[in-house]
Amino acid sequence: MIKVVFDTNILVSAFKSEKGNPAKALFLFAKRKIDAFYSDNIYAEYEEVLNRAHFNFREQEVSRTLEGFKRFGKLFAEDFG
Repeated sequence: MIKVVFDTNILVSAFKSEKGNPAKALFLFAKRKIDAFYSDNIYAEYEEVLNRAHFNFREQEVSRTLEGFKRFGKLFAEDFG
């Protein structure tokens, strides 16, 4: 299985256009064809950025996407000590 970490800009692009590669990658994650990894800090950034008022993304879509990361994504620690 392919392992990815979604950059926040990729998620923003996926929300802006359903036809581009970022949306296709997010779709593959939603269908559990790829493994998405995230950390607490990355998730917090997803949450903050996707909920910015100027993007005007639908709250339900943002919530569903974030829930998908919590439910099906793979949490990793950022402690590289």
